[in-house]
Amino acid sequence: MFEFTKEIAQKLRELRKAAGLSQSKVAERIGQTGTSNHTYIIRLENGTIKHPTLETVLNYLDAIGVSWITFFRWLVSIKSLQEHKQVMSTAELPADGRLPQKLDRDVLLYETKIKPPQNYFTKVDMVRVKQKVKDKVTAYCKNLAIKQELILHYLDFAQEILVADKYKPILDKYNVSGVSDVYLNRIMNIVNKILRTEQKKIEKKKPIRLEKARKMAVKYLRSRVQLVVVENKISKLLEKYNLKDTVWYNHYMNFARACFGKIKKFYNKKPILLKQHLKEMIITAEKNGLQTEILAEIENQVLAYFHQ
Repeated sequence: MFEFTKEIAQKLRELRKAAGLSQSKVAERIGQTGTSNHTYIIRLENGTIKHPTLETVLNYLDAIGVSWITFFRWLVSIKSLQEHKQVMSTAELPADGRLPQKLDRDVLLYETKIKPPQNYFTKVDMVRVKQKVKDKVTAYCKNLAIKQELILHYLDFAQEILVADKYKPILDKYNVSGVSDVYLNRIMNIVNKILRTEQKKIEKKKPIRLEKARKMAVKYLRSRVQLVVVENKISKLLEKYNLKDTVWYNHYMNFARACFGKIKKFYNKKPILLKQHLKEMIITAEKNGLQTEILAEIENQVLAYFHQ
């Protein structure tokens, strides 16, 4: 069922006023006249009609000259904003200057990143696949110094294999005098590998379920809130070493963030592996000119957060 909210009703009223039309004029354009129909438009714009049909709303948009696409893009943005507010309400944000705004922006960017693509296709682009097969098989044949007339033969075989349900009849058809059955089988494997690779790419692009996307966003938010607390601690530590306004500040802060990520991942699961990772990170940081004493303090500060 199309959910008609007061926010949508208000938007319709704003659009009508922007178009310079009266409620009576809209009722007339929809093809309805009389006091009751005029009243219906008033009730629609006030949101007192709980469940107007989608057709009613679309007819209203036509009457005021507003594109359906424009309106529904607005609806999508409103829905996304509502989802974002729900995610942000799941964590207690630090009341520290501009940090809540920064977290809000970061989470919004993350939500945009995991949002399903608008132009999502569930089918493999066969034109692209055929070209890839042609290029790969041609390169394979030339690498083996196969004669041009036989290359054409193998290319035809590859294109038939690409769309075939059964391979044996095609193998029998193309396994003629002068043709290597080893090459045919190798080309068949090349074709299948290209096709599987393209299918996997499509699988990766499948839209994430709404519930899963919400959980991912909540998890990201909570992790960012934790990281902000750690960053504040490290910032005070670096200020103590008079590094706040130096070129080294970001290097130490990036080390702290990397520590946070590793500790968060392995702290309760693989402590031995965590110890190894941290040791390697410190060695790398020392090679880049960072001081061992400060690195050790940063590591201890981050670990202390997780000990709480």
